[in-house]
Amino acid sequence: MAFQRIGELSGLTGIPASTLRFYETHGITQPLKEAQNQYRLYTPQDSCRVLITKMLRSFGCNLDEAFQVVTRNDLPSTLDFLEERERQLDREIGMLEDRKRGLQEHRKRIGDTMALQGRVKISERNAFYRFASISGGQILKNHQLKELSSQWMEQLPFLHYSMEIPVGKEGVYPEDVSWGFSMDEKELDKLNLEIPREAEYFPSSRVVETCLLRESAGFLDERDRDIVRQFREISPCEITGPVVGEFLMICHEDGQEYYLYHLSCSVK
Repeated sequence: MAFQRIGELSGLTGIPASTLRFYETHGITQPLKEAQNQYRLYTPQDSCRVLITKMLRSFGCNLDEAFQVVTRNDLPSTLDFLEERERQLDREIGMLEDRKRGLQEHRKRIGDTMALQGRVKISERNAFYRFASISGGQILKNHQLKELSSQWMEQLPFLHYSMEIPVGKEGVYPEDVSWGFSMDEKELDKLNLEIPREAEYFPSSRVVETCLLRESAGFLDERDRDIVRQFREISPCEITGPVVGEFLMICHEDGQEYYLYHLSCSVK
């Protein structure tokens, strides 16, 4: 029987010696030890297990799954396992396609918003749900809201960080801003998520939109308030509110950090 030392097996398979030792701790290989110097000696059986394990790893299998295949499974069991792995890959591909779509939509959203600097535009806004986690500068200490925040955070990139600024007959009230999360109604349906009772529903509507590039990450400062007030004043239609600001990105220019928001508000 021909034996291979760890360096030889590593050279033949392209697997680092450290990884081969890791395989050993998972029971995938059981090398012998030379009596004099305790060097590992890998048998042909070990080599075959290493090769199949590397192939399984290329399919995205973990080491526990590989151990089961190379040490326990009969052939029908392995075929069943590979079929299930194929289904898992289909699901992962679907998730990656959704993630790519989310990235493309977000990149376009940033570009479209930057094009609105200093001007407004009338458009249609999809229906969405939103709930606040910070209101009046205070974090809402509600157990359900904390759980809801965690659940919705798992839905990135289809979740949006957003602020809501009330609008009344006298104008816009930036001091009453609330911060929270929003999600498109269609995305909620696709994700088959339960709509929480804490969420506020915003039906699809005609809106006026613009860009807000903030210098502060915290409360709205006077510059922000002026922009929001001007937004209402230069709107070509009557604003029915509230103003919803979707936080899109952080950017840097001339040593200053900025926070990009897309603002929209329902109009008559």
